[in-house]
Amino acid sequence: MKNIIVLFLLICSYSFGQFTPYSDPNPANYRFLPEDFDTPFGPIQGSTNWRQNLVYNITGTPYILDDYKEGTTTILNKKGFTAPMRYNAAKDVVEFLDDKKITKELLRRPYIKATFDGKTYEVISYMKNEEERLAYFNRLNTGKTQLLFKPKKIVKPSTQKFQGKIQASYKDASMYYLKREKQPAQMVRLDKINLLIVLHDQKEAVTKFISDYKLNIKKESDAVRLIEYYNTLRIPEPLEKKGQS
Repeated sequence: MKNIIVLFLLICSYSFGQFTPYSDPNPANYRFLPEDFDTPFGPIQGSTNWRQNLVYNITGTPYILDDYKEGTTTILNKKGFTAPMRYNAAKDVVEFLDDKKITKELLRRPYIKATFDGKTYEVISYMKNEEERLAYFNRLNTGKTQLLFKPKKIVKPSTQKFQGKIQASYKDASMYYLKREKQPAQMVRLDKINLLIVLHDQKEAVTKFISDYKLNIKKESDAVRLIEYYNTLRIPEPLEKKGQS
């Protein structure tokens, strides 16, 4: 009987060990945990018994591009190493091949950038559920106010099952964010109404600019053009400073 109890405890210990949540060894980084992206073997949202609702078969790809592209890293603003790279938009990691063609993940740090396939992946702070976090973004313009693109893919379950297992597919869930100077980025929708609310301090000027150039703010290129124009506008001085010599 004693041996059976010991064996049962070992099995339980092993089982729970397989599902240990991610924990950053540095407590100071807790508020900067990466985005909680859906994963192939995670619980389905809304499920009450997640062990019976695991996703085992997923179609599509978690990558922006499946093929590796020659890339370069920048570490502390200095050129780092070069290697074949690709971006996993489901896990929010940059993968690269080492000299032995083994896949490794680039450390997700604000001082490390990766450039490949014509895009630069930077770790930038942003707000989610009133918490500051870190994730990879693509900057779309320079200046005090910047439009950022957040490439992201999620696992979307299907209503159909195959041999009793839930089917799913990777779906694009990319978003845009607006970042002002050193403030964390905030999610923004690319439409005229939403951007006018965000850029309310220069509403009259940006409204006229949209009208004069017939911009379609739902297009990324036109939204970037608007933000670049917004950065050229003179920000009014605080009232208390007016009239001072």
